[in-house]
Amino acid sequence: MSEDTFWGVDLLIRNARIMRDDPFENSVRVDVGIVGDKIAFVDSLHDHETKPGRVLDARDRFLLPGLVNAHTHSYGNLFKGMTDRLPLEVWMLFALAARGMTPEEAHASALLGCVDLIRSGVTTVLDQITLPLEGLDRVGQAYLQAGLRAFLSPMVSDRPYQATLPISEGDLPGELLEDFNRGANTTEQAVGLCREVATLWKRGELRGFSGVHLGPSGPQRCSDALLVCLHQMAVEMDLGVHTHLLETRIQRDTAHAFYGQNMLLHLEDLGILSDRWSFAHGVWLAEPEALRLGGKRGVTVVHNPVSNLFLASGIAPVKRLIEAGINVALGTDGANCAGNQSMFEAMKMAACLGKVRERDPDMWLTGTEVFTMATRTGAGMLGVPAGDIEAGQKADLVLMEERPWCVPESHIVNQVVYSAGAGDVSAVVAGGRVLMEEGTLLTIDEKETYAMALEALRSVLSRNKEAFRQAERYSGELMRVYRRLAHLGERR
Repeated sequence: MSEDTFWGVDLLIRNARIMRDDPFENSVRVDVGIVGDKIAFVDSLHDHETKPGRVLDARDRFLLPGLVNAHTHSYGNLFKGMTDRLPLEVWMLFALAARGMTPEEAHASALLGCVDLIRSGVTTVLDQITLPLEGLDRVGQAYLQAGLRAFLSPMVSDRPYQATLPISEGDLPGELLEDFNRGANTTEQAVGLCREVATLWKRGELRGFSGVHLGPSGPQRCSDALLVCLHQMAVEMDLGVHTHLLETRIQRDTAHAFYGQNMLLHLEDLGILSDRWSFAHGVWLAEPEALRLGGKRGVTVVHNPVSNLFLASGIAPVKRLIEAGINVALGTDGANCAGNQSMFEAMKMAACLGKVRERDPDMWLTGTEVFTMATRTGAGMLGVPAGDIEAGQKADLVLMEERPWCVPESHIVNQVVYSAGAGDVSAVVAGGRVLMEEGTLLTIDEKETYAMALEALRSVLSRNKEAFRQAERYSGELMRVYRRLAHLGERR
């Protein structure tokens, strides 16, 4: 490459070590030039003159592609640690109580999450949230300020919660049913919100988001009419569709009770299953016919190993999904059921859990497969040219300090997956913009954000005090239903 090529870059990352998935050449040193939001070149080191707008000295640093958190809920950042020992079906009571947030509270929660995401080396995120338009705009402003590439999935449903479970009249107290019914949207309301959000984004009026994926909360929470309408809208407006799928054993049983078959087969019968669809969790997507169909249609499953364990949902058959041709990305889920937004925790957990589920070592994930889930596959799901360090890709990059995690250097990809942590991240670049340098956030005032988050939590808890009390009061009733559906006996 001639020296002339280096003139005029906006950002030059000097003397970086980039990973090679090769035990004989684990890393090589390069300079990376960035123009605008894309990588202009990746060149082996040599003396040259350059006029960069900015230089990052990457000596004693590893350079990684930015991590992609393909499924989270920003509202959950305020509610870390508030629940424990609750399965999803009961935990939902507290999640529903927590969603009554003002736009300013939603903004504070999203900004708090951005601190966690950036410090964890994340440059791209999909946020599935239930908020009025003003709230969505304020969340977008948080991502815009932080500099993260964020995709919005407005989460909607048109069935009250009790209608999402195979239960009978009288299983739950009437007061609880009334609360559930009051909170339910009609099909028209759900469709209208999604269309308005997508239209505003297309007009450039939701500037904090890089894209929109329509967000039916879960097929069992949506009427067939709503699912079909959202799919048709996605085709019409060229959007993705993101939903929760077969997260728990009870959801698997619910699909068979409602439709007499696996939920994925039901979506196929509706004529809507395609590569536009991405599914969070897919823990109970192991039936052979469903696996074959998912691979044939080119769907994506977002594995959320930490929240799957926290909510006792199970261990997803990730290797079986991949072998069936299903794309598998990686996510953290909300911090209220995962504890944080660390993709390093998610990677390590994903790599280890398959060894517990599968007895055959051939069915265990490699470190490279897991790292690909956290980068290239997530980027592909969101249509972002990123996930690799090469010319033409988005300039989404992470610098990691040389610390015990990489010493001695043996198989550096495996070391990232099994040994590294968020604390090893020293710098983050998203879309060519430096968000963190030498461990200091440049786009967010951390102390101010923490103060805002604390005030927002106090405000939410004060205003929604009765909703949280009701969640606590009704959790015992719903736990009894859960135990019956999960074929567990009453504790004596």
